[in-house]
Amino acid sequence: MRDNRDDWSEHQPSAAEENEFIEQHGWTEYGRWHLGVDDDADEQTKSRYKFPYGDFKKVHRCAILAAESRAGQTTTTTSSSPPRKCTACSTPSGRS
Repeated sequence: MRDNRDDWSEHQPSAAEENEFIEQHGWTEYGRWHLGVDDDADEQTKSRYKFPYGDFKKVHRCAILAAESRAGQTTTTTSSSPPRKCTACSTPSGRS
């Protein structure tokens, strides 16, 4: 089954899940699940982190596609361009 960028709206973590993750793992780990950072936003706020790519367990292809689409609409990001080809959903390196 092929994901498309619109699937991310169904797969992305809820605000409550994000809050729980931050509480358990901290802001640094939360930030690692995002491709971009807004340097103008306060460090310990969700608005600082842009372009999430997974659900805190595994990478989602649809999240990468959504990030790529959103990045193309944004001119004020410090992220590098999201990967153009990502076909596997897996756990990021070094995470269990």
